[in-house]
Order: sequence, then C-alpha cells, then structure tokens
Amino acid sequence: TAEDIVKAAICGADQYELGTTFMITMGCVMQRTCNLSCQPGVTAEGHLFKGNQLNAERYVVHLAASVQDMLVSLGVKSLRELRNRTDLLTVDPRGVRFDLQRALLDRVGLPPPLDDLQLNAAKAIRGEMFTAPAEDTLVHEFSKPEQQTEDAFNPGRVVQLCTQD
Repeated sequence: TAEDIVKAAICGADQYELGTTFMITMGCVMQRTCNLSCQPGVTAEGHLFKGNQLNAERYVVHLAASVQDMLVSLGVKSLRELRNRTDLLTVDPRGVRFDLQRALLDRVGLPPPLDDLQLNAAKAIRGEMFTAPAEDTLVHEFSKPEQQTEDAFNPGRVVQLCTQD
C-alpha cells in the first residue's frame, strides 16, 4: 500500500517490492502450487491465462496517486526527500514493551547514512546487477535523471508502460 511505501522510505528504503501484489492483480489466487500447476494460468499455463494486464496498470496508477497524496500531506516533494526522516516517526506507547523509540529515532547501533559518494557507488554496483532488461525496463524508466525532478509524481505526466517478450 502507499502507507507501506511511505513508512519504508521514512525508515530509509529506496526500493520497494511489488511482485506479489502484481501477481495478485494479474489473477493469482495464492494456491502455492505455482511450480506444479497454476490453476488461474498466471505462471505455468500461459495459454489458459485469462487475466487482464489493465488491473496491474490501474494498481500502479492508484498506488502512485496515493503515495503522492501522502507526500503532499507530509509536506515533501518526493520519496527521496523522505528517506531517513525518522523525525516523522512516532511510537505508540500502548504497543511498545521495550524502548523502540531509542532504536528508531536516535539511530543507536545503526551505521551512519551514506554520503553522496558512497550512495552513487552503491547505485552503480546495483545498476550493473540488472540481468533481465525486459523486466527492468520500468526500473530504468523511473531511474532516469530527468525523472528525478519536482514533478516526478505529476499525475499529468505520461509514462509508457508495455510488455515486451
């Protein structure tokens, strides 16, 4: 959900896993027999697949809009600005039996945040690890420098999504 993505960004995440959610939007019913026989045909029998890729597209559009709404309500322009903003976290005392606030807000025991040089080196290494260009097209599309502007989440911005085999 958008809330999960925003919370992960506040805690320092710069990537978010949406694979299982995309499988569900395409028709997966979570039978956990993917390798034997996928009844809906999402993974094993492509010729039986009756899913609709528009569901996945709608999910991404609505997720992006929800994340954008949350960013506006927090007063930030991008997820990048939100990274490591632990000052935005609060701890509900009813749900805590140990001092979680110290670990989250004081960063006790955590390594210091990466400086720009270290962050760029890590991104370069991660970029070299992409091995499936067809699957990584969307990642590269949103990683372009011209996309990292104030209007990166502009709802009027057109992004071409297509499947390539």
